[in-house]
Amino acid sequence: QQVRHFPFDCQWLAVTVSLKEEGCAQNRSFVFQYCEVDEGLSLDEWYLCPDPAFSTLTKQDAPSIQDTVMCGLLIRRASRYYVVNIMLMLGLISSIAFAIYTVNVSLFWERAEVFLGIFPLIVIFKMSAQGKLPRVGYSTKFDRFATACQTLFLVIVMGCMAASFIPKVPTWFRPCNSEGPVVFAGEALLAEVEHICCYVLISMWLAWIVWFTWQARQAQRLDPVENMQSRVPVKLQGRQHAPQGSCEASVEGLAPSLSIVAQEEKKRTKRPSLLVALGIVEDKEKHEKQG
Repeated sequence: QQVRHFPFDCQWLAVTVSLKEEGCAQNRSFVFQYCEVDEGLSLDEWYLCPDPAFSTLTKQDAPSIQDTVMCGLLIRRASRYYVVNIMLMLGLISSIAFAIYTVNVSLFWERAEVFLGIFPLIVIFKMSAQGKLPRVGYSTKFDRFATACQTLFLVIVMGCMAASFIPKVPTWFRPCNSEGPVVFAGEALLAEVEHICCYVLISMWLAWIVWFTWQARQAQRLDPVENMQSRVPVKLQGRQHAPQGSCEASVEGLAPSLSIVAQEEKKRTKRPSLLVALGIVEDKEKHEKQG
């Protein structure tokens, strides 16, 4: 399963059973009935969903595989460790970069000491957390958060460097025959503009944190089947039975293609012949003859 919502993702601990090619040639298939889960089962850093999940596939549903049944537990990752110990600390370290704006714009080397001290902290902290992070070829929610922290730091540093270079521009382009130092008259205006940029960055950073928090809450509230984004159709065992008192037989344990055939046969012949052949329901006519 994918981990795009990491660390707010769900996973599926499934047991997979497939028929051999000669079994498929004899028109055999799987039917899922139920899966038992030990009540004392527990996993560190994971929450267990109460309903087991299953999936049944035939070669007609997925030509690249043989007839297959998959069943197992749905588990949700306990995200508190990653939020408190990694993401929160990474966000705080990146936010310290706003302290650069407390140093006068003309004191470039004093400002450099601040961001040269913060940058190694971000790199070292992220490298120390690599062992706890999934290695995948796409971006997860944690990756987007870490990228936002690094982007904030780089924007602040580049803005401060530009503000420190602007007063030096008249000196660099002054005529060769001019005498005496060149005085930059817009230092007060430059400081005012930098303060406005600081307030804008702080507002954008806080707004992004609120948006990311809302996205994380939405991911945690997703249905486990929808959250894990599986490539195969997954159903929950607790939701696959027909309503109590209903005369219709459940065909949810069949593969999708067989389920469609069974439903059509029920409508056409008034009795689920495919389900009888598979042993899911009993043949009423057979019992009447025996009686």
